[in-house]
Amino acid sequence: MNDRQVTAHTIREAFAAGSALVRGYFWRCAGLVVVLLLLSFLGSATRFIMLKAGLPVLNVVTGFMWAAIYGILNIGLYRGLWMGLSGQSIGIGHLFWGFRLPSRWRLPLLWAVISLPLLFLPAQQAHAPVPPPPAWLWPLGPVYLVVGIVVGYAFALTARFDVGPRDALRMAMGIFRKGKRRWLALPLLAALAMMGAAMLIVLLVVLAAVLAAPLHLGKPAIGLLGVGIALPLMFALLMAIFPWMGGAMLAASGSLADADPAIEGS
Repeated sequence: MNDRQVTAHTIREAFAAGSALVRGYFWRCAGLVVVLLLLSFLGSATRFIMLKAGLPVLNVVTGFMWAAIYGILNIGLYRGLWMGLSGQSIGIGHLFWGFRLPSRWRLPLLWAVISLPLLFLPAQQAHAPVPPPPAWLWPLGPVYLVVGIVVGYAFALTARFDVGPRDALRMAMGIFRKGKRRWLALPLLAALAMMGAAMLIVLLVVLAAVLAAPLHLGKPAIGLLGVGIALPLMFALLMAIFPWMGGAMLAASGSLADADPAIEGS
């Protein structure tokens, strides 16, 4: 299937592509997401151990390494999602697609360097009971958000077209061009949808607790009821939101790559 056959030109089309990916490949996508989350947990646990052991420098070094590795794995996740979106088979091996060529490492390494200041936060605030965000983070927060969106599209473009970091970033910067700025809002709308779904799950748990009140269940039973409702729903939400949002960004990336010289003729 030609790369341009799955290209969204509106936000609705992008979300429709993500929804089609979830419907057609839910369990295969879930396998990729589970492995990615387990590896991410391993990285977080390693950093936590370094921090508790009083090794802040090693904590930052480990954080930098895992930020780069996680970025490469994200490119692999996009690659697997692209296989499904274009009607091909998805396998766990796609998650490690980004490790196969050094050209696919450079963008995640750049993102790890950009994220380096954030790695110092746990070490600086480890002993604070409720660590407040440092003052310098407030003005940088929107900058990191926008840069993260650009890098996210660059990851998707790398996975979809197998282009180098320079071409991927150039095309991703297209979200600031007239006629393409709607793609800047796409990840934000997806995040709002995820928050809305999470709030709906909370409301369902509260509703279940209210309906169970006449049964005079004890607090442990009410807690188990809430957990029994929330856990499977949260799991399903996590397993669906990654391929849904990833599929939408991959479909949008085709619009960003329209008439790009790096893609023409490939």
